[in-house]
Amino acid sequence: MADEAVYNALPVGEYRFEVRVMDRDGLLSEVASVEIQILPDAKTERIHAFENVLRATDHVVHSESRAMRQVMKQTVRVAETAMTVLVLGETGTGKGLLAQTIHETSSRRKRPFIQVNCGALPAGLVESELFGHEKGAFTGAASRQLGRFELADGGTLFLDEIGDLPLESQRVLLHILEENALTRVGGKQPVSVDVRVIANFWHGMCIYLLSSVPYHNLMQDARSHIMNYRSLLIACLATLGLAVAGWGQADGKIAFTSWREGAGDVWIMNADGSNPVNLTQGRHGLCVSLTWSPDGTKIAYFAFSFSDDSGSDDVIWVDYSVTDIWVMDADGGNAQQVGYIVKPGVRYLLEPALEVLFWAEDGSSIYYYVPSRSELFVVPLDGSGSSLMDWREAAWIVRPPFLDNLVRSPDGTKLADVVLQDPEGNAYLRLYSYAPSEGPQPSDQLEDFREILLPDLPYQQEGLEPGFYSSAYPAPTWSPDSMKIAFSAANEQGYEEVWVVDIDGSNLVNLTNGLGGDYPAWQPVSPSAATSVEAQSWGRIKALHSTGSR
Repeated sequence: MADEAVYNALPVGEYRFEVRVMDRDGLLSEVASVEIQILPDAKTERIHAFENVLRATDHVVHSESRAMRQVMKQTVRVAETAMTVLVLGETGTGKGLLAQTIHETSSRRKRPFIQVNCGALPAGLVESELFGHEKGAFTGAASRQLGRFELADGGTLFLDEIGDLPLESQRVLLHILEENALTRVGGKQPVSVDVRVIANFWHGMCIYLLSSVPYHNLMQDARSHIMNYRSLLIACLATLGLAVAGWGQADGKIAFTSWREGAGDVWIMNADGSNPVNLTQGRHGLCVSLTWSPDGTKIAYFAFSFSDDSGSDDVIWVDYSVTDIWVMDADGGNAQQVGYIVKPGVRYLLEPALEVLFWAEDGSSIYYYVPSRSELFVVPLDGSGSSLMDWREAAWIVRPPFLDNLVRSPDGTKLADVVLQDPEGNAYLRLYSYAPSEGPQPSDQLEDFREILLPDLPYQQEGLEPGFYSSAYPAPTWSPDSMKIAFSAANEQGYEEVWVVDIDGSNLVNLTNGLGGDYPAWQPVSPSAATSVEAQSWGRIKALHSTGSR
């Protein structure tokens, strides 16, 4: 049509153009105006979408790890927003690469990407380096100098190890993030800046900042640590946008029970066995049957008290007549007893009866199953207590092959069992492979079965009846990528340890290696690798920052 034209440089919207003509005498004509409307063009939008995909692909880190692929998908989605981003991870895990990927796949990619190593800024000149200074602001300031924020205007500023910033500089930075304006050192007039901030940080306490619990509800010792390490700025950054976690822990963590410090405590360690931490510190008695919430943020477990009248110095007796059910965050915080089950007639045993603890699919509650009595209890997370479910509703939840499905691999195609010792003294991995599922339930079509010898697993020193064998209990737990299993077995001295092995039988490793371990549970990696942090009041945060209140 004659009244249609193509304006490639203008975004969709309504525009008004005004024109005046000047003659040789400098006189201006009346204003002539025209109004136009830019309408969306399907072909152009498809081209732009395709360009965005190509641009994102150029900068995405490719990995065989399912968790890392999920992190990168989330990174590309975050890049399309204007959110401030907090990246958490250990040194050397690629946090800087992740920040650059966010910049290069965002609309700011044609503007500067400025990286600042906060720990390397000269003492006494931190604010000058970040925010700039005016001529004469201090001795040696011979001219005006723009800071990193102004140099990054329109683009991205990456603050590496932001926790190393001095407290006063953190306060100034908070003001800039709130007002989108800064004042140079020695200056009086604010300068507007348009900068997207990406920051990274690593410290053992950062897990508190990723929980869904409001800051004022955190445990007192957690608040003390946060103030001591001056990481309220980290909390503020997280409240402004999104905290991308899991970058350095793509394989998740492993929770387990250990007697190392005198009680059956819940411990947690990295998937390679490093950094083991005691989460319960003897507070809950014997903790067994550890199980992760579907999103990998909480751990549920049984807890049994110890008896005071064991009658023997060589045996630790446990009272199994009451099963306490506990839930805590992945860092050990916010532990609460959500229910208990009384078992009349059961008092002192050396091993608990077969009882199963598992989460509802949506993570809203926990189920406690006693197969010997065909009883299923539901335990809400609000602490209102457990209740016995109607047998018809329970039968639907625990219908066969329920127990097999609980120990399937995350991709639903594999089932594993570790034979610790057969009558000939051999140890091996039994691997069942099933057809991919075509519905919500895993397939029961067995495609392959293999027995893979584990010659490096120590001899278990068990006296077996003819024709019998011993298997790892509880069943092995799977890595998030379904390529490894962890299980408990004795070491050369006969003490239980947590072992990990690839599903082809290679790379058998004793993870706990002297610490002792039982009931291993591998942390699932949530499909969303980012966790929103509950928004806090700016006034509350700034007041805490100003006063150092705990």
